[in-house]
Amino acid sequence: MKTEELQELLAGFQASTPVLDEIEQILASPPVDQEDKGGKGWSKVWSQKEKESDGGKHISPTTKRRRRQQTLEGIRALKKLVTSTSEWMMHLHSTDAGRSELLNQLGSTAADLQVALERLAFVEKQRQSAVEELQAVQAGNHLSAAAGAGTAALQAALEKLQAECEAAKFCATEAEAALASMTLEQEPKQAALEAAEAAAERASKNAAKHQAAVAQLTGDNLVLMLRVRAAEEEAAAGRKEREELRAALDEQRGPWFDEVRAGVQSKIAAAMERSEALEVQLESVAASHAKQLAALQDRCSTLEEHLTQAKKAADDMAAQCSAAELKADRAAAQFKDLEASTKQDRETAVEREAENRVLIATVRSMQDECYACKENQRAAEGKVEDLQAQIAQLEQQLANAKGQVAAALHKAEAQKDINEQLMARKQEIEWQLMAALANAPNTLKTHAHMSFTGDNGLHQNGGVALSAND
Repeated sequence: MKTEELQELLAGFQASTPVLDEIEQILASPPVDQEDKGGKGWSKVWSQKEKESDGGKHISPTTKRRRRQQTLEGIRALKKLVTSTSEWMMHLHSTDAGRSELLNQLGSTAADLQVALERLAFVEKQRQSAVEELQAVQAGNHLSAAAGAGTAALQAALEKLQAECEAAKFCATEAEAALASMTLEQEPKQAALEAAEAAAERASKNAAKHQAAVAQLTGDNLVLMLRVRAAEEEAAAGRKEREELRAALDEQRGPWFDEVRAGVQSKIAAAMERSEALEVQLESVAASHAKQLAALQDRCSTLEEHLTQAKKAADDMAAQCSAAELKADRAAAQFKDLEASTKQDRETAVEREAENRVLIATVRSMQDECYACKENQRAAEGKVEDLQAQIAQLEQQLANAKGQVAAALHKAEAQKDINEQLMARKQEIEWQLMAALANAPNTLKTHAHMSFTGDNGLHQNGGVALSAND
């Protein structure tokens, strides 16, 4: 039997409750014989009904009371059963409502869990993107390291051109190593940048040294020029002295003069040769110094260009280091935020799982209760079926009782008509007797009095029984 059928049956029981109350009231307080007071004689009707139900046998009042009490107890038990069934149906309805609410809550919890899992997947995706961005930053750092390697190659070429740039190359190599280790350690980056700046300063110092060397070479050239000028002045003085000696020689010609002149000429020739050799040497030294000066100027300009390039590369490296540091800081902050969000989402997911386990346990307990309620429902359905059979029997008995009551009422109506006729006849006879008594002797009065109070007189219940003499 389904719940709807039980509800319809329960509604039928509740609708029949007033009838049961009326029957219970009738059975609890059956009417007494009130025929003398103008009633219909319900006690006689009830007695007649019980006699007919028992085959016309005489039933004692105790048996009647016991049967009425049993009938009352059956009706009261039926009412209690209807009440308990109503309460059980209300409890079942509330249980179904709680189960529906629990299922809705479980569905909402499952939806929240799905949202939390989607949020966790989204956070994991963001973390993966952050990791990829961090890897891209590391790749950029590796590219920076490769650029540093190119700078090192350039510095190696510069070292081949100029031995004095070895210190700058070493410092640039240190800066490159510091830049390569920037992804592992964030703190040494500033030191590497300072080292690169120091290397640039050393390169500037080396350029200053080269410029000082050029200046020194220029000073040496000036000293050499001064010496050349002094030699030229000495040569001019020697030529002047030669002219003077030649003039004195012309004044004092002789054998001694010839000998002296030959010696002086040899000395002058040697001095001239020496002067010419010095001039040639001066020209060669001046040419070599000019070549060295040009080479040094070219090397200084080249070093200045390399120094500018090194400074620019150092600035670029510093900018790349700053950008890489900012990216690394942002990536680290974003990674920390993602880790915190992931941790919070995991904790929320764990809490949701715990709540789901509790809800599942609650649902299982509710299912067990529902199974128990179904078992109770089946048992109650069996009881209800039994009660339905009993109710059908009681309804049949009630229908029979109604038929018997209707028959008894019909008999009572017929008896009432007879009694009314008898009462009218009695009144007529009484008036006749009273008239006869008024005219008859005292013996007749006595005889009439005996006829009214004897066995063949009027009954106390309102009926009249006539004797054979009448």
